[in-house]
Amino acid sequence: AGKVMIGIYVFEKSVGTKVERNVIEGTGSDGIKVKDAKKITLQKNTIKEYGGYGINAAKKQLSKESGNKISGKKSKQKKLK
Repeated sequence: AGKVMIGIYVFEKSVGTKVERNVIEGTGSDGIKVKDAKKITLQKNTIKEYGGYGINAAKKQLSKESGNKISGKKSKQKKLK
């Protein structure tokens, strides 16, 4: 199978004055493991502070929580179906 890649998938949803981000880490080619999901809710006016772009905000937050830099494949999807 080779080396395991980490894919980070960001799903954004506007909720009132907030943007709710569901950040899901997927491993390997099987994609998404929902049990690894972390929910990040940011005020709209602080998004720039977190990088201004969903994946950067997600990586920064996940890095902070895990104490490690998150690397691997970058993915961004708009809807969770």
